[in-house]
Amino acid sequence: MGALSWILYFFAFLCTIMGIITVTEVVPVFANLTGQIWLILGAIFFLSSIPGFIVQGRYEE
Repeated sequence: MGALSWILYFFAFLCTIMGIITVTEVVPVFANLTGQIWLILGAIFFLSSIPGFIVQGRYEE
């Protein structure tokens, strides 16, 4: 369960970085995509990783 939560957290980080790059239009190739989609996807991944960290913390006690 801990590995899955770390993977989801990593995907959340990548989606957030991608959203920031898209919003600031650093790379013009991604100008057609909206940054809001990437940021919402990052938030979903982040929120889905939280239960895994909670469960992992309970097993370590």
